[in-house]
Amino acid sequence: MQKLFSRSPDRVLALLLALGALLLYLKTLAPGVLDGDSGEWQYMANILGVPHSTGYPFYVLLAKLFTLLPFGNPAWRVNLFSAVCAALVVPIVYELARRVSHSRSGSLLAAALFALAPTLWASATQAEVYALNTLLIALTLYFAICWYDTSQARDLCATAFLFGLALTNHRVALFIAPGLLLLIFFRRHTLNPKRVGAALLLLLAPLLLYLYIPLRASQLLAEQSAENWALYPRAEAILNGEVSAYYNHSLYGFFNLITAFDNRNKLGFQDAGGGATLLPRVTNSASLLLQQFGPVGIVLALAGIILVVRRERALALMLLAAAL
Repeated sequence: MQKLFSRSPDRVLALLLALGALLLYLKTLAPGVLDGDSGEWQYMANILGVPHSTGYPFYVLLAKLFTLLPFGNPAWRVNLFSAVCAALVVPIVYELARRVSHSRSGSLLAAALFALAPTLWASATQAEVYALNTLLIALTLYFAICWYDTSQARDLCATAFLFGLALTNHRVALFIAPGLLLLIFFRRHTLNPKRVGAALLLLLAPLLLYLYIPLRASQLLAEQSAENWALYPRAEAILNGEVSAYYNHSLYGFFNLITAFDNRNKLGFQDAGGGATLLPRVTNSASLLLQQFGPVGIVLALAGIILVVRRERALALMLLAAAL
């Protein structure tokens, strides 16, 4: 696999795709303060706070940089961060499609459909962690396929590092792990202890970003006035919202927050009352997938899967495992 946008026509097309997507997202960008989680992200990014599970340290730190921009209101700047992340995903999708399909026109269509998918478009217009999550997963898959093609240590290391970064933003990135493990199995003959050790270190290094949570919480707690402590005596309900009420400032509380065990009812396949939700989730997933790309997009994707399976079965299995 050639390096990112190594061919001149692809560089031009990638730039046009990114700019086109960015202009579209800017045109529909939320202009200011939002409610719900989006409002929390806007607030936490501006004050460098500690949000709800899983803490999202990488998102908070990057979004904070956007709040320093000299234009727009602070809430809009955090929304802008999502638009930029989502726009950067589109050319990466184009490159991935080029590698898989060997078709420039087909790759343009795939990237355009992806850019216009309702979920990505919505994520691009408001303060949320999903656009950054999509960008990190796309980059991880890109370098994973580079390693599949080249067997070069630098591509393996880039894959490991980006996957580690993705895990500091949103835990859904874990679901591409089966695809990555399949790739490692298919390319196991290129591995040696030195490469494996380097990759593991680069995978784990980004997880140190989670130390932001207790360090920043300690600082914010130390700044509380005596009056505030009197109003909010419990450690998990202090700070006027600067630290998530989910967070208990202890080793146990830290573990609960970064693993989302404090919010585990959203992660399993049972509702709060213990009722099974597996079938509704699967049905809902199929419905959402259809909404994103429509019947034509689904048919094109199935045709692409068949072509890739016939051409490169190992690569097809890796991508399918990550997609599922």
